[in-house]
Amino acid sequence: MNFKNLLLVATLFLAMNAHAQAVDPNTFEKVLNKEVQLLDVRTPEEFLQGHIANAMLANIHDDAEFERRIQSLDKTKPVYVYCLAGGRSHNAAGILQEKGFKEIVELAGGVNAWRNAGKKLEGNTNVPQMTKADYDKMINAAPLVLVDFGAPWCPPCRKMNPIVAELEKKFEGKVKFMRIDGGAQAGLMKTNKIEQMPGFVLYKNGKEIWRHLGEISKEEFEKVLNK
Repeated sequence: MNFKNLLLVATLFLAMNAHAQAVDPNTFEKVLNKEVQLLDVRTPEEFLQGHIANAMLANIHDDAEFERRIQSLDKTKPVYVYCLAGGRSHNAAGILQEKGFKEIVELAGGVNAWRNAGKKLEGNTNVPQMTKADYDKMINAAPLVLVDFGAPWCPPCRKMNPIVAELEKKFEGKVKFMRIDGGAQAGLMKTNKIEQMPGFVLYKNGKEIWRHLGEISKEEFEKVLNK
């Protein structure tokens, strides 16, 4: 067996013997200390809005950066990884397994779950939070109000932005469009049960009559607003 085949067998052996597990915020918090290899795989913008203490940033959407930053990690020691909701950290765990890391622990539910469990974050987390009274005033600002929960670092939100802007112009005077930064307004996200961005909620005279989480086609969106 030549060297390349031996290397392939060794890589497969490491991958087969690696394992990843997802744990709840309380369990995740118990193992955190300054020596832990804690990896935040979100974007720099998300990281600055609030991250777990002592986390290292390795943006999984930037292949070169992610590869470069994980090279400094010790493959023989556990790596604790998280993102906003769990999707990206799961993908990162898969890559780390392929790279030969022996133990990967994911934060189930990501930063959203961490916040909902009352855990602290470091960074620019002092953004003034909109109160329920402020939100109620906003959704009563017109007979029909569409609230768009999104964030500038959210790829699906960016994809929807041109569609929302076009519909806002088309329905001017009929529907009032309001935007909420879901990354900063964690309290409103939780209160309104917006577990995915973008999140759209339509109100009539202050009462919710429709909602949709995630991307939606322009045609379907327009049908809802025309009702």
